[in-house]
Amino acid sequence: MLSRLLQLILLLTLTLTLHLSAADNALEDSAAPGSVSTITLKTMVLANPGKVLSASDVKPRSNYPIYFINDTIRPGNRLDFDRKKSQPQTVNIGDTSLSIDPHKSRFRITQGKDTQEVAINKDSVDPATITLTSGRKYLLAFPLFRSFSSTASLYYRSGLIKKGMLGEESISIYDDNLDGKYSKGQDTYRTGNYSIFCPLDALITTGSKVYYLDNLTENGKTLSYHPYDKEVTSFGLDFKALGNVQALCVYGSEETGLNFITTGLKNSVAVPPGPYKLLYGLVKDPSGFIAGIMPGKMEAFEVKANHPELATLGAPFVLSFSTQIQGSNLIIDPNSIKVMGNRGEEYVNTTITGKPRVSLVKGDGQTQFLGSFGFG
Repeated sequence: MLSRLLQLILLLTLTLTLHLSAADNALEDSAAPGSVSTITLKTMVLANPGKVLSASDVKPRSNYPIYFINDTIRPGNRLDFDRKKSQPQTVNIGDTSLSIDPHKSRFRITQGKDTQEVAINKDSVDPATITLTSGRKYLLAFPLFRSFSSTASLYYRSGLIKKGMLGEESISIYDDNLDGKYSKGQDTYRTGNYSIFCPLDALITTGSKVYYLDNLTENGKTLSYHPYDKEVTSFGLDFKALGNVQALCVYGSEETGLNFITTGLKNSVAVPPGPYKLLYGLVKDPSGFIAGIMPGKMEAFEVKANHPELATLGAPFVLSFSTQIQGSNLIIDPNSIKVMGNRGEEYVNTTITGKPRVSLVKGDGQTQFLGSFGFG
């Protein structure tokens, strides 16, 4: 009798333990608020690598901080060659080293004992697949090639992205610093298929939601995140210009740890309250790129809780330039001409079409045309 009673007690204990374990597992799989989730990222070829702008492409101290030619954006990495003699140049992708040198109508790429040749096109060079020291395959893109009488310049960047779904929005991670690894603080990301990437930091946004970036594996295979659990508000951009023109702007905040993209179509992006600065941007129309955007004299936006921010950039535009008088001539230094927007932002890589006109603005608001400048 006692033995039978002990068996019943053990059976009840075992049954209760199994039920509790099942309940615990159900709780772990329910993705409760604040819990960490992980998504798998797939390796994909970056479409049109000459049509995207990333953080390393922006050179703030350069005369041309954002530069594009023939609708191709200048990547941030460049090799220069002397066309009269062969001098291989070294490219390092993390701890992977390879040499590149021109060979007739091709470029020869040597990695250890392996050599491959890629064709030179008119303004670009075919991409090359290399093997990193980790064993992973890596695509090196050459979207811009400039050849002159005695020199040539070859611009290069990563030709891959790591792409996955974060909620209902796609997210792409880009090896911006070209080290063959993926990490926050070093690389960039975008949502959707915008032609611009923004720096990857502690927080990421899909537009409607903000997340903490918990972990990103160096090989870019997985990304772990959990929902941002503090107050957010909205930030939108209204870009003023004539015609079918769109602005793509990157804003960032060191205080909140969030960088994000706005499109200038009055769309709102969820952001934590805090100060946000314009980092860089692009202006484009259906025919291609029109200008780059830099902060210039623009101050940070202080986004407050419960107060959605709509930033208005663009028109009215103002020309800033320096002048000097030589005799009866007023001379404008063409290198000093800057196009400024209504918030003090600067538009770069712009083109002056036609001759600058001079008008006199009278006290009653009427204007009197005085003449046009010539070039030379």
